[in-house]
Amino acid sequence: MAWVASTALIVMADGVGGLPLGGEAAEAATAHAFRRLRRELPTALAVGVEGVRTLLLATLWSTAGHVAAEARARGLRRTEDGLCTTLILAVALAEVYVVVWIGDGGAHVLRGKEKVERLLVPHKSPDAPTLFEAAIGPETDGTPSWSITPRRPGDIFLITTDGVADQFDATLVARLHAAIARYRAHAKPALQDLLGELASQRDAFGRYIFTDNLTAALVLTAGRTVTDAPDAHEQDPASGASPVSIKPRSRGRVAATAHGIRPRSGTV
Repeated sequence: MAWVASTALIVMADGVGGLPLGGEAAEAATAHAFRRLRRELPTALAVGVEGVRTLLLATLWSTAGHVAAEARARGLRRTEDGLCTTLILAVALAEVYVVVWIGDGGAHVLRGKEKVERLLVPHKSPDAPTLFEAAIGPETDGTPSWSITPRRPGDIFLITTDGVADQFDATLVARLHAAIARYRAHAKPALQDLLGELASQRDAFGRYIFTDNLTAALVLTAGRTVTDAPDAHEQDPASGASPVSIKPRSRGRVAATAHGIRPRSGTV
């Protein structure tokens, strides 16, 4: 995650579990997408919302081509060979959120204590939730989706891997609100606290509930008219943005976010 031309940019990838080389796929996808968006996003911002949406879609497809080329160089031809990943690209503009994705994960906007808007519908089979209908790899399965949602004062914009998104419920929302209040709207410590709490949570039998990657990026909008964010070093905490990644007890999925790829670490 980074500020580009005073605009929050989030790039998040999560290697597909059950297949080899997922972490390397996530790293390659994140690095490629981030480089292109850092270079081209300022021009797209001058065009407006449609320019940003078009760039995000083009970047996702070019990232798919980059990962496929890497797979061919390794002699990998089929999805079953591995090097597969999901990818989420998100930009928080002054007036809207633009999200493009392939695979799973989560994108939510929290408004007030109870209202939650879901911006991302994962590419999973309703009959078999563990099976992907779309992902990047030696072959790109499926096609990307996109959403554009208004941004409003007081918004909480949260992008996550499926380790968080698959268990996103009212209890998790309440915990996020509590963490933000506890750290007085400072995004990074609030997110660190939340993910650390989730990573240690157990069920009645003592088993860890969140066993997959816990990677998230948080953008907080102050409770006033939304304007372009200032430079990162001058960022108001109440309009802050921060990525955090925790890998507590992996089942083979590896996540990466721009500005801090953590494919094998359990640290924040």
